[in-house]
Amino acid sequence: TDGPLVVESVAGEPAFSAADRELLGASDSVRVSFIGAPIRIEARVVGTLTVDRIQDDSSSLRLEYDARLLAMVADLVGQTVKLHRLFACDRERLLVDKDQPQKVVELGVVARERKKLHAHGIIGDSAALSGLLEKIAVVAKSNSTVLLRGESGTGKELVAKAIHEFSSRAKRPFVKLNCAALPETVLESELFG
Repeated sequence: TDGPLVVESVAGEPAFSAADRELLGASDSVRVSFIGAPIRIEARVVGTLTVDRIQDDSSSLRLEYDARLLAMVADLVGQTVKLHRLFACDRERLLVDKDQPQKVVELGVVARERKKLHAHGIIGDSAALSGLLEKIAVVAKSNSTVLLRGESGTGKELVAKAIHEFSSRAKRPFVKLNCAALPETVLESELFG
């Protein structure tokens, strides 16, 4: 489906067999709701995320909220699966190509990008920083969302700027947003549309 599936009571729904209703604990005296949201990678559905819960007096108001929340989580799961697949393909490709001269050229490109990144305020020679710079180079080439987490003053904004500078969006404006300053009611629409 295009959006989440919401069933207010599985007991009266013909799509659920008697075994399904028993498994969910649904009966005439216990109303159980069911919500399912598609997990997509681009336009293709690759799975579902489902929740069932026992209804109470306030359930009808919360079902819509739960469906929206489950849809957001399903979208995040889809993005995560997509990233894992992309990284697995890149890793596999690098392992296959490791003995070819092309690898030397790619390493030279990564080294040049690393030097450029140093010019943007990221400096150091530790193994952890080298790993970060490689991840920045990989992520900047993809068209995926990146979540940067960490304590204040750890360089999240520098990393975000570096990703932006080396992405295909480099000529567009770099917009930074302090999520902590947003009211909770606005946060969801700002982050998820």
